[in-house]
Amino acid sequence: MPSANTYSAFHCNDSIVVLHQHGQDTPQTLTIFREPQRLATHEGKLIAFYTFSNEAVTLLDDPQHDAGAVLNAIALPLKKRSNAALSRYLKYLACAAGGALLASAMWYQPSPEEFVPVAFNPATESVAPRAADSDPIARAAAAELQNMQSTMQDNRNALPASPSAALQPAPSEVRPVSSSVGPAAHTAPEVAPETAARLQMAEVLKRNADRGMFTITLSAGHERTLYAFLDPTCSVCRAMEPAIERLTQEYNVIVFPVSVVNDGGNAVEKIVPLLCQKDATKRAAGWQALFRADAGMPVPGSSSAPVDPECGKAAEAAVAVNDLGFRQFGFEGTPWVLTDTGFRLSTGLLAEPAKIDLFLKTTDQMQPEQADRFLKTVNTQE
Repeated sequence: MPSANTYSAFHCNDSIVVLHQHGQDTPQTLTIFREPQRLATHEGKLIAFYTFSNEAVTLLDDPQHDAGAVLNAIALPLKKRSNAALSRYLKYLACAAGGALLASAMWYQPSPEEFVPVAFNPATESVAPRAADSDPIARAAAAELQNMQSTMQDNRNALPASPSAALQPAPSEVRPVSSSVGPAAHTAPEVAPETAARLQMAEVLKRNADRGMFTITLSAGHERTLYAFLDPTCSVCRAMEPAIERLTQEYNVIVFPVSVVNDGGNAVEKIVPLLCQKDATKRAAGWQALFRADAGMPVPGSSSAPVDPECGKAAEAAVAVNDLGFRQFGFEGTPWVLTDTGFRLSTGLLAEPAKIDLFLKTTDQMQPEQADRFLKTVNTQE
């Protein structure tokens, strides 16, 4: 029941991670998404609005979870960060106003040589000069206050510059092309939501692959990269492993291990020791060993080192993030292999590296939306 769930949220790089806990169970990742301009709930859904998209993005649509409670949990870290920013700018404003007062006092203080005492004449004495003297200070303070308010508003409206680690797919920001000298020759065309989502997904995959904490790199040093979502308990993945190994000879193949199948074993138990292996070569060899016919059979005289408990927890969390990304990207099953431009390669295409190369060269020469239309016309057999 939704009432048995408790929620919490925190920032992770440029993303917001939401956790839920059912009763006394271990907290689990509920969703990860890029910080939006604003959030709202409607008909039990949690909806995000981004500055670069005119469409609302549904972040949570699950009757088992209370969207209002999730929104309240997200509001807490956002409020803390806003208050911290406000405190910093108030301190800055106080320093600026104090500096202006000190500078004004020093500026208007006459030197001893220039000071000439004069008699006080009530008829001619005026307070206007003193008011004029205070005008620069008042203007400086007002300007600083306006700057602070503008900056705070920008902080509320602006999105982070990049996708953390997070795996929430969102349409990529499209900035118009402009020039300060002369009229622009072209204006950037509006990108279709489907194309923007693909480009954003490719960016997310690259960034998380570069981190290394979620992935197993089977090969490197090639010009192009393929990302493979594989489950070590998946029978189709096992059948396609020879084709994957052949692809490592021509492409950088980076595996995002997932536990979405769990057919004939616990995938997480198989993945965790590999993610805790610091040696990239041993990590790749261990992954490939999972798909051999003798996988799991004990070898006399060999023993595996125990996994550090802290590393084990971190590795389990990494698999959970991969699983969440797999589902939120809308992948239908494993193996799910994508190009570094976000195109999915059908299972039948994985055994033909030459066709993959031709596909990449063809789509690279097209505009993003044209490439998406071309993909729909390609007749690939699963």
